[in-house]
Amino acid sequence: MAAVLPRLVRVSAFQQTPMACLAALRARHPRLELVCLLPGVWWIGEVKPSTAARLAGQAQLRRLRDRMQAGAPVRQLSFWKATLQAQGFRLLALVNCPLPTPSVVVHAVLPALVATPRQVEATLDAGERAASGVDKREASSKWLREDYARHAGRDAYRHAFHRPIHSLPAAPTAPAPSPLSGVSP
Repeated sequence: MAAVLPRLVRVSAFQQTPMACLAALRARHPRLELVCLLPGVWWIGEVKPSTAARLAGQAQLRRLRDRMQAGAPVRQLSFWKATLQAQGFRLLALVNCPLPTPSVVVHAVLPALVATPRQVEATLDAGERAASGVDKREASSKWLREDYARHAGRDAYRHAFHRPIHSLPAAPTAPAPSPLSGVSP
């Protein structure tokens, strides 16, 4: 029978965490935790008892509770994230699968274990931007800007270098005789 590992965070999970996955994570680092809050989405994070992270999570929980008391809608996922953060949980990786295996979770978290905190934050920010659609909107507007600049530049080039130059004569001259003017029918 497998030994039950103590959980580092207390949150109502959507699905029970496989103990083999948790044991594989704890073999890599003793403060790693695996939580499933949405169907098929597993969060792998590090639980640190740092006061700054806990204070930020507690402040976020207060803001969410104030919004709920005021009658404003609050997403359940935001509440769970704040609850985890208030307990010192810092998200390192996401695994999208119905039931992860130990090798999958270890493979997902390894880059975060060797990355600097700045690289981890940049990766998480990129993921949040992609999930919220900001990247798609910015890419679309960037494409429009580049497309406009390309066409405007092409037109400027055509007008600057490929226009016929019309010059006025310096002095009026007599019209040149037509070759047909001296021929009679």
